[in-house]
Amino acid sequence: MRRGSAGAGSPSQHKGEGAPGPIDWPALMRLGLGGLGLSARDFWDMTPVELTRALEGAGLIPVAGQGPLSRAGLERLMAAHPDQEE
Repeated sequence: MRRGSAGAGSPSQHKGEGAPGPIDWPALMRLGLGGLGLSARDFWDMTPVELTRALEGAGLIPVAGQGPLSRAGLERLMAAHPDQEE
């Protein structure tokens, strides 16, 4: 990530990849440097999409597009993994 650049990996240009709108660099720096423990060099070398996936993987932000479990989703899970009586 280059500070101030709006390159091809910018979420503002790829609405389906990450949060739309302007990038909150101070918040991302706190999460990347503090939360993930990245070096400044590693942080700035990542694309916004790579940083987003790393933050999701570490549980520091919710996974994009993953909302609460619906009733239908619960029923599919229950059918696929029934309780076993012992």
